Amino acid sequence: MGAKKQIRNGNLKYEKCSDKEVLFLYDFFSKMFEKFMKAMEYPSDTDYAIDAYSLIDAIVRVDKRKAYFICFHNMLINEKKEAALYAYWFIKCKPFSIADERYCDDKNSSRINELFAAYIIYATLLFDDEEFTKIVAKKEEGKFTYHDKLMYSLHYRCFTIDSIMFLVDTITPESFEIEYDVEP
Repeated sequence: MGAKKQIRNGNLKYEKCSDKEVLFLYDFFSKMFEKFMKAMEYPSDTDYAIDAYSLIDAIVRVDKRKAYFICFHNMLINEKKEAALYAYWFIKCKPFSIADERYCDDKNSSRINELFAAYIIYATLLFDDEEFTKIVAKKEEGKFTYHDKLMYSLHYRCFTIDSIMFLVDTITPESFEIEYDVEP
């Protein structure tokens, strides 16, 4: 039998993720944001900004929380919980912004971090940009969707890290089929 593989952060001292890993995730989220902008049907020439410091800060904070789970709970977090962590920190750190004057009075552009957080959550659940677009666009007169409720909550309500992880871990694709009569 070979030696047991040592898990990074398996002891009580946090071991930082490598610069290579941080840069990989930075590039991953930058490209994911571009896909998100297309899914939201923003023109390809839309001027947007990514605050590198805030995005890297969010990436490192997620890594630290994953280390926390390894160290104190002796477990790896699942993909849904990891998506929830990124969503949480993107809402807190606000690394993304629309700088295009065409959208300065647009509700979606003012909530771009919350929408991108939802996109990350949905991507984990659905793996499909077309489904995301359907969820965001779905609107029946006098009805409010799960997406409407989630966006309201992400924008106005306070979440702890654990509560958003629990919320995302319990969302199913069927959740998006629920309609509400009451405005969020």
